[in-house]
Amino acid sequence: MDSTQELWAPTAVLNDVHQQRDVMTSAGVLIQEGTRIKFFHETLFDHCFAEHLVARGQTLRSLLESNDQDLFRRAQVRQVLTYRRSSDFSGYLADVDWLLNSPDVRAHLKVLVVALTQVIPDPTSQEWALLRAIASDRSRLLHDRLWNALRGNPAWFPVIDNAEWQECSEAQTPLW
Repeated sequence: MDSTQELWAPTAVLNDVHQQRDVMTSAGVLIQEGTRIKFFHETLFDHCFAEHLVARGQTLRSLLESNDQDLFRRAQVRQVLTYRRSSDFSGYLADVDWLLNSPDVRAHLKVLVVALTQVIPDPTSQEWALLRAIASDRSRLLHDRLWNALRGNPAWFPVIDNAEWQECSEAQTPLW
């Protein structure tokens, strides 16, 4: 499904696991129409794709450098970042860093990363460290979008405040 960038697949691709396919179809997880089959919802496909990508040790960089970066990839990138954040935080940070800073990443995927900051329930100082350059530079393409997203998520306020306070404290020389 990923290689064809379609949400349907020929039913025959699941012939080797036909019993599981039949159970999943009867449970409504898969929908079969004629000789084609699909997940009941696109987000389930994206979640399974994310689990598979992470389990194989792939990164978003390896995926996006070897494939196109059209709109079909947006949901996959969102789901991989969400999944990897909970299962492989250092890999997630590496993906975010590359997505935000590589000139090879298309703008719509960079916008997606910034939009995700608005829904992160427990942001970290490591994430802020990746975003700080954009937030600090008004000339950056994503500057305004980032601040709008951050303002929409109060969980960022203590993270940013603490990080900025730490930086100010470390930059000051002792008075004595």
